[in-house]
Amino acid sequence: MRRLLKTCIKLVMLAYSSVAALALIILVVSAFAQVFGRYVLNASPSWSEELARFAFIWCSSLGAACALDKGGHAAITVLGDHLPRGAERILRTAMTVVILAVSVLVMVMGWRLAAATGKLASPAMHLPMSYVNIAICFCGAGMTLSSIGTLVELVLGGEPEEEKGGAEE
Repeated sequence: MRRLLKTCIKLVMLAYSSVAALALIILVVSAFAQVFGRYVLNASPSWSEELARFAFIWCSSLGAACALDKGGHAAITVLGDHLPRGAERILRTAMTVVILAVSVLVMVMGWRLAAATGKLASPAMHLPMSYVNIAICFCGAGMTLSSIGTLVELVLGGEPEEEKGGAEE
């Protein structure tokens, strides 16, 4: 069961990182089009800034979930570093439960925001704003899945995957 969960998390994070990479490419190309149009053609395209902003939202939302899965978020570990092994595990479990709760909240509120903005269109590209706002829901879903995986590893034993990230000493 743990192996299946790990495989699912890896597949989801692979999809997230692939879409985030694509969003980053779109961001760079659209920002380049904006600058090229403004300074070379003296007429920047109306859609390029909006597309860059939307790509940034998707890239950062999916990237945040991938960073949580890899242990890439900044953390203050001074308390955990000075606790005995058992107490440190309890602290990490409690922190993971808090992260899980916040992630579920982000997922639910992201879904509500996307549903509420489905009929609103973006000014330049006339896309439904729910296409952009659903990225928040995906962020929460990815963080929820990663937190569940970490929690399972902490409760059932073994080192969770998030400990593999971070700076080496």
